Amino acid sequence: MGNQLSGIAIILFIGLGSLTFILLFIFAKRQITRFALKNRHRPHYPIGAGSSKSLCKEIERRLDVIDYIRCEPTQLSAEMKLLFQDENLVSQLSPLHIYRMKVVDDVNELCKFLKAENITRSRHILENVMQYFVRLHKNNLFRNLSIQVLYKFLKLYEHARYQPEEFTYDHYCQFSELLQIIKDDVTQTPRKPENPVNISKATHSEESERVDESSKPLLIKSYSPVSNHCSSRKVTHETAV
Repeated sequence: MGNQLSGIAIILFIGLGSLTFILLFIFAKRQITRFALKNRHRPHYPIGAGSSKSLCKEIERRLDVIDYIRCEPTQLSAEMKLLFQDENLVSQLSPLHIYRMKVVDDVNELCKFLKAENITRSRHILENVMQYFVRLHKNNLFRNLSIQVLYKFLKLYEHARYQPEEFTYDHYCQFSELLQIIKDDVTQTPRKPENPVNISKATHSEESERVDESSKPLLIKSYSPVSNHCSSRKVTHETAV
């Protein structure tokens, strides 16, 4: 009888010890995760927390696809863009992220416009907007544009696209003014020929001098710049970003 009780006591002791170890392990893991989320180098709240498992997997899948995106789709529809033509409505748009979307679309249109004006201003596939405009400025492809104006323009773009701080109508007005300055500088710069003709080849026959039209890049012949709806307001170029 005593041997049976001692065996049962050993089994209970092992079971309680295992249960205590599991509880301590779970508690330690939760505390480690808690302190890790409070780290300043990581987000304070995980994306998709509290959602279903299938939704969390879908969110992670879409975040992983971002690295493989090589084109930027249009953010706003044609109907939404028409609202920016009305000076009375553009200052009352909501939610505020519409201004962020319009900034992204304007920069994409500006890149296409620069490529149409001069093929040497083409943006590389893996080149972000900041690197693209800095490269253009270093190559002296802008004539009268100062680096300070370009820096403010890029800072507002970075603010609208990446930073969590609020992007208001005043920020959009500053961006529109700087965008118009860049367009004016580009339109005033004389266009460089994409296919310069070598004078030393003038002795060739007419057939060899003909340029294959199919090999020329497709250029946009006309471009209607976005009107500056914020010109009536006195907006400073200084921003908190």
